[in-house]
Amino acid sequence: LMMTVPTPLPPPVDDEVLEMLASLQEPGEPDLLVELVTLFLRDTPARLRELEPRPLVAGPTARVAHAVKGSAGNLGATYM
Repeated sequence: LMMTVPTPLPPPVDDEVLEMLASLQEPGEPDLLVELVTLFLRDTPARLRELEPRPLVAGPTARVAHAVKGSAGNLGATYM
């Protein structure tokens, strides 16, 4: 009986993306990273609730999936 070792998951957030976002921070301005994460956390639950109705309709489902994937990717959460 052979045992397979599970492949470790990548980190939840890409540090390089966070560093790039931090480099865009202007002195004296509100924290850009905090604002982006806040927007993601505020908007994503409502987007995901759009996927609750059954049956799912391909067009709207693809739109929601694309929007969530893009938002997550912008924050470095590419595995999501």
